[in-house]
Parts: sequence; C-alpha cells; structure tokens
Amino acid sequence: MLNGSGLGQEELKLTTSLVFQKNKPLGDAGDISINDLINKGLDTLDTPLVQMIKNNVDVSVAGSLLSSMILYKTIVNLYTKSAFNSSSILELANTTRSKEVALFMIIGAPAIVDSIMAINAVT
Repeated sequence: MLNGSGLGQEELKLTTSLVFQKNKPLGDAGDISINDLINKGLDTLDTPLVQMIKNNVDVSVAGSLLSSMILYKTIVNLYTKSAFNSSSILELANTTRSKEVALFMIIGAPAIVDSIMAINAVT
C-alpha cells in the first residue's frame, strides 16, 4: 500500500530507520549506559583536587550561607508585598517606596535573618 509520498510501508520504515541510524544527535556519547556514567562519576570523585576540597571545605558553612540567602530573599519579598500592597489607602510615590525597601534591605532584613539564624544555632 502506498502512502502520499509514493513509498510503501516497508520502504518507509526502512528509510526512517536508516535516517535515525545515520543521525545520532549525541554521537558515540549516546551509546554510554547509565552504569558507565555512574562509574565515570565515581572515578572523578577520587581525584586529588576533589579530595582536597572535601578535606578543607566545611559543607555546613555553605549550607548555612545558602539558607541565609534564601531566608533574606523571602523576608524582603514578604516586606514588599505586605507593606506596599496595591489596595492600601495611602499610595506612596515610587521614590519613597524604593527608598523604604532599600533601607529595609540594608538594615531590617539582615537583622531579622541574623536573629533567626542565632535562634537556630542556639536551639
């Protein structure tokens, strides 16, 4: 049976399979199995540079820094949404709003984040 392009079903399957065999978008890298990837990943963890980083870098410091940054961003977003909502009676000029948000970002939010992190360290 012929389709609109003039090729039979068998010929169409043959030509599409040949096209896919010739066009490997990943090349030979696509032939690597998941086991090979895991083994190569484990081999890179044994390099001297990775071992030096593991021995000298404290992961808790990086985790604490990351959580502090996320907490800071969340507090600033909460402040801007709650202090300057669109349904407020008094509409402030954009310059006043931006100055107040900047002041909060410099003074208020770091103090709140430091307080929360100190409470977390004590408990």
